[in-house]
Amino acid sequence: MASSTQAGRTVVDEPGPARSSSRVVRESISRTTTPAFSCLSDGTVLNWNSGAELLFGVGAAKARRRKCYQILAGQDIFGNDYCSRHCPVREMACRDRPVQPFRMSVRSASGDRLIVRALVMVLGGGGREPEIVHLFDPLPPPSPSPGVQTS
Repeated sequence: MASSTQAGRTVVDEPGPARSSSRVVRESISRTTTPAFSCLSDGTVLNWNSGAELLFGVGAAKARRRKCYQILAGQDIFGNDYCSRHCPVREMACRDRPVQPFRMSVRSASGDRLIVRALVMVLGGGGREPEIVHLFDPLPPPSPSPGVQTS
């Protein structure tokens, strides 16, 4: 395994085909209870853990090789479609730009919309296609503002 420094960070280049996940990434994602998955720059899911299965209601076998945007159906906090073929998160990852944590709405296992905090890590480089790891922290539903009537 070789490593290099790019844009001030150390990148570990794993041997193997560019469209497969490293053993370290697979094991790391599978060992956390935090809902997590990794995908390629085109959105193809490589790894999907048990936390993601519970949150999204899709088993790992069904999620792998599907497009992440088809499963998550993500929207920004205003209800605009966010997850799509032209995902801004994946586009930033491919341009080697940092992705700040953000909130979004996803389709949950029950089919309801759920607000999550998303954290993204970009792994790879050195001529390899990046593997984009997503971790999700479900947030409590927003409480009504004082003085606002709800029906």
